[in-house]
Amino acid sequence: MPVERHDVVIVGAGLAGLSAAAFLAHRGLRPLVLDRHPSTSVQPKARVQNVRTMEVLRILGLDEGVRRATVPGARRHGGVAETVLGGVLAEPKRRMPDWSRYSAASWGLLSQERLECMMSAYALSRGVDVRFNTGFVGFEEDGTGLLVHLSDSQSGYPSAVHAEWLVAADGHQSAVRSAVDVPGTGRGKIAENVRVVFSADLRELIGTDEILFFLRHPTRGVGTVHSTDLPNRYVVSMEVPSGVEARDTWSHDEVVGLVRDVVGLDSLDPAICEVTCWDMVDDTAVDFRAGRVVMIGDAAHLIPPIGGFGGNTALQDGAELAWRLADVVTGVAGPGAIDDFSRERRAFARFISDQAHALYVRRLAPGLRDESVAAEVAYQNCVFGFRYPAGTFVDEAGDESAVAEAVESVEPGSLDGRPGMRAPHMVFRGPAGPVATHDLIDYQYTLLAAESGGPWRDAMGDVTRDLGLGEANALQIGVDLQDPDGAFATTFGVGDQGAVLIRPDGYIAYRAVGTDADPHARLNDVFMQLLHRAELHVKESEPMAASAGGRA
Repeated sequence: MPVERHDVVIVGAGLAGLSAAAFLAHRGLRPLVLDRHPSTSVQPKARVQNVRTMEVLRILGLDEGVRRATVPGARRHGGVAETVLGGVLAEPKRRMPDWSRYSAASWGLLSQERLECMMSAYALSRGVDVRFNTGFVGFEEDGTGLLVHLSDSQSGYPSAVHAEWLVAADGHQSAVRSAVDVPGTGRGKIAENVRVVFSADLRELIGTDEILFFLRHPTRGVGTVHSTDLPNRYVVSMEVPSGVEARDTWSHDEVVGLVRDVVGLDSLDPAICEVTCWDMVDDTAVDFRAGRVVMIGDAAHLIPPIGGFGGNTALQDGAELAWRLADVVTGVAGPGAIDDFSRERRAFARFISDQAHALYVRRLAPGLRDESVAAEVAYQNCVFGFRYPAGTFVDEAGDESAVAEAVESVEPGSLDGRPGMRAPHMVFRGPAGPVATHDLIDYQYTLLAAESGGPWRDAMGDVTRDLGLGEANALQIGVDLQDPDGAFATTFGVGDQGAVLIRPDGYIAYRAVGTDADPHARLNDVFMQLLHRAELHVKESEPMAASAGGRA
């Protein structure tokens, strides 16, 4: 039979896989998405979108849909308690900051089951081929890519497709990651848990529809209870005490007893919707790339589910990979761009996993505190203040070796335009009115030049055209944008004649402090490094090394 050929095949139609597909489609590619399940998720999990995720969804025009679909009303964060209706043992330690200081976006509160439907619809509307009931079996290299073997989940009928790149987004038991045998690092299995979705009318007792409680029950152990998108539907997830069998075949009476105990109401008559068992695991793949295979989401990292980091990181993984992968597939960038993705996202995943574990210890397992527990940083620093230690950026002198040597996280209000960090949030005045930094970028390389930085702006247009990057997104203060507070030069650290080059994800790729004798040559050299252009001379017919991939 003829074998279908695709630039990119994505295994897994969860948050990570659909995000990668949607952003590849945004860049003009049409990946093939496969999933062994009959549909997107039907579980009300990963139910919070942090401000960075909402920025990402804003690029696709989905943020407003998330806000409209979000259940109205403030969420009651019950802190740490023995039961939902019992006394509070500890109030929430942190108070959220004024996020408008850091972004024009706002929080979302939508369950994974509904968000995946929304993202799947977006991908389908852009021509992405999404196939359910299609399982991954294995693959083999053939010199020009990968022959990916598949199986119909219902009939078992085999098939195969050819891919230049294979994206593993198939979750915590990733068959693709197993096939490439990439080990992980981290704390491993932390705890066994039982998860119950139930319905009960608790609003009058609790006083609101929206709740999140961390529980330390005297006999049932520790866990969480939270509301869902549907009124009167809740999820309780409790660690299984040592010596008790973790199983999803508990009797109805046993499950009802658990729910009654953690709610704190013996007369409660809950309707049990679903019972599952799961392991809390801390694991990060040692590399997110293995040849032409790239791992994202839970296939690449398992983050303790405290703090809402897992789903947000997975969705952001897809967006972070897509712009690099699109450049590699279209021949704009060399395959080293995917290595940059691996280094960056692995560093971020380990940092976030350590922060999630520290939250877990403080809220639920203080007896586990020792010197291995990371020092907590402010939540906004996790979302916006992380500095990549190595990746797709160069320093002011154009020297990749001069970037930061260690993971760093700062208060996002103090971001100063250094390469490897998020571009500072500012509000400019454009032709159509106020516009924030990260709304200017629009998922492409963007150059912001100071008032006397016109040569940088002009050079950006020439270089991007010469390198096949399309129309330049180059903006100059005083010409294309107005800076009402006169803060751009100082905030970004460029002086009156400098400029910053911002990546499609909003991170600083390069900063020019002041003028340059030949800005065209400088920017050309910077892009040659960012895009790994030197690799593009490798012939497609040459054998692929373990870390090679992409088109010649």
